[in-house]
Amino acid sequence: MFCVIQELTTKRENPLGFPKRLESTQESVRIEDGTEQIKWGYAYSDECFERPVKKSYKVSVHQSYRDKDGKPRKKEFVLFTVKYYDLTTGEFDTYNWGADKIEKVAAILGVSEEEIYEVVESKIRPLELELQEEFQQTEESQTYRKNLKTVLEYERRKRQFNMEYMLEDNDDQYDYCYDVFGNLRNPVMLKQIQKEYKERRREEKEQQKKFEEWFRGYNWDQFQKNHSGSGSYQNRESDNYQSSDENSSYYNYVNDNYTDEEKVILKQFYRVLAKKFHPDSNAGKDTTKQMALLNKLHSQWGLG
Repeated sequence: MFCVIQELTTKRENPLGFPKRLESTQESVRIEDGTEQIKWGYAYSDECFERPVKKSYKVSVHQSYRDKDGKPRKKEFVLFTVKYYDLTTGEFDTYNWGADKIEKVAAILGVSEEEIYEVVESKIRPLELELQEEFQQTEESQTYRKNLKTVLEYERRKRQFNMEYMLEDNDDQYDYCYDVFGNLRNPVMLKQIQKEYKERRREEKEQQKKFEEWFRGYNWDQFQKNHSGSGSYQNRESDNYQSSDENSSYYNYVNDNYTDEEKVILKQFYRVLAKKFHPDSNAGKDTTKQMALLNKLHSQWGLG
């Protein structure tokens, strides 16, 4: 069994190709303070490239045999036809184009479907690579890759912006400052974001400083007595940590004996540690385990 690929000339016009331009867009949006601001976005142009190559490829498998007189014969089974631009742009996939026919032909020939796929792939992949290399020299392909690179760079800059100013992952304040090409469009808005960020950092530092001062001066001996019960506080906590099974007392234990004042303290513990181990504050580090443990403690402390 072997595969044959025959080049054909098509008569129909090809559908239009990729857009010719990536364009910056803008819309007026009312933000939280009630003012109207310009939000920048992007869109692809309606004008697209024409596709002049009118070629397609008929893919078939053949099996040789001898008739009753001993003369060599062959059976031909056409599997599918694929267009030039489906091969050059990565749209083509052997399974999607030929699965049904390959299943039927395999049954007729008494071979496995895998054998047919292997024969076809070995023939069509070199052709696909050759045509893709050819297409990459065209203006359409070069423009597509340039536009894609621009969009990916825009998304990278936006993520970096949100990390730098400690914003949520899905925050779009970047789009009120910059366009898709990275041009600063609203320096006043950028300065406002920077000012708010500095103020948040100042407040956080003051809060942490007050917490540390309170922590050092807190009466921890009294805290231990309040929660010692019939045994020591340390022993009871140790019992809760003995098993790593999530169905054990450690994971199901909720302490409802904390006073309101102590719960305020524990909430401060949680906030400080949550900021320390949050993924946004640990770029490149995996803090999944720390956050999971912290969330379990939040539940066990009865903070709700």
